[in-house]
Amino acid sequence: MNPDVFETIHVHHIYDTIYKRFNETRYSPWKAVDNFISMIESNSIVLDIGCGNGKYSNLLKQSYYIGIDMSSMLIDITKNHGVDALIGNALYLPFRSNSIDYILCIAMLHHLSTKERRFQCIKEIIRVLKSGGQCIITVWALELTDERKNKWIKINESGDYFVQWHHTSILNRYYHFFSKEEIEEIIDVFKDDIIGNYFYDKDNWNILFYKR
Repeated sequence: MNPDVFETIHVHHIYDTIYKRFNETRYSPWKAVDNFISMIESNSIVLDIGCGNGKYSNLLKQSYYIGIDMSSMLIDITKNHGVDALIGNALYLPFRSNSIDYILCIAMLHHLSTKERRFQCIKEIIRVLKSGGQCIITVWALELTDERKNKWIKINESGDYFVQWHHTSILNRYYHFFSKEEIEEIIDVFKDDIIGNYFYDKDNWNILFYKR
């Protein structure tokens, strides 16, 4: 199946279906993200890719926050925070090169269904960041306990799963679970453009980097 079609069915349409319940349950910032946000300078331009319900905008009132997401329903919720938000594709960010100070990419990259698309997203992040700009990327980790992973549907041996959301029917959201080796590969592939490191925290891999 074409990746655009696959992600529309197994990611975007699902979030447009579950947006009310999703919004009710997504309000606490993750510690790693909170730490990153705490060092963002006032009046910075901050782009939140895959912003969901815009929960991080509440921590960035001293900055110019922009949210982008493929879910029109979640973008409407984000706009209700009084910030700028738009429907858009992370593979083709609608921003000028070298225009953003900080980027949040929280729990979004793992919804892209091929390695090529994940790398394209990172290329776009690097493109729009200013030199010296900083980014945090968080993704679900393959190193999750088997007890947790066994609740979900394994698609293949490459870390692809359907994580079920129980709505009026069972909805299968697509996730790619990243291994440590994949995280290290990202740092290596883009080493000419970024200075980065990574760490594991509460079932997530976190990548932090500066643009050279």
